[in-house]
Amino acid sequence: MRKGGHQTEETKEKIRCNTWLALQSEVVRKKMRESHIGYVTTEETKEKQRESHMGYVTAEETKQKQRESHMGEKNPQYKVPITEETKEKIRRTMVGMFIGEDNPNWINGKSNEPFPLEWTPALRESIHQRDGYRCQKCGKHQNECLRKLDVHHIDHNPKNLDPMNLITLCRRCNAKANSRTNRDTWQTYFENMLKERRIR
Repeated sequence: MRKGGHQTEETKEKIRCNTWLALQSEVVRKKMRESHIGYVTTEETKEKQRESHMGYVTAEETKQKQRESHMGEKNPQYKVPITEETKEKIRRTMVGMFIGEDNPNWINGKSNEPFPLEWTPALRESIHQRDGYRCQKCGKHQNECLRKLDVHHIDHNPKNLDPMNLITLCRRCNAKANSRTNRDTWQTYFENMLKERRIR
């Protein structure tokens, strides 16, 4: 940069990256970890956080900006190799996770119930068509998904094939709705959504 001149975009980007890396130094990360030791989020707070995000849809423009802000050299981890030691630490921390009661979809040891014969591709297609081939939570269209949209059982009973109990969701939103931590919340949310739609 010349004296008295303006900073180039390249210089600004270097400053931003260096600032971010400085903030994420091991000393700072250690202080952040220590400040959270023993802290427990109350169930009331968790419920408020869940409710504050329900029904919220991120604009496509915002999503694109978020993606671009972390692409290529803008990503602070760009070309930063993961050491074998780090890989081993990650593997050790994952051992035993998501097994049995630690799995977010655990329901008192009950395995997946079989679907009835009426659970056909034609039925699922009719629900997709009714919902405009869009996820009813995030609004993502079928054309934007890598795989076919799911049809979610609102009451989590695979034998209940009433159209008012079925709703189109993308894979990610379906996983959230099936999480054992807030199943009742999502059930109420989607039930009210379909009721309001029918009234209109």
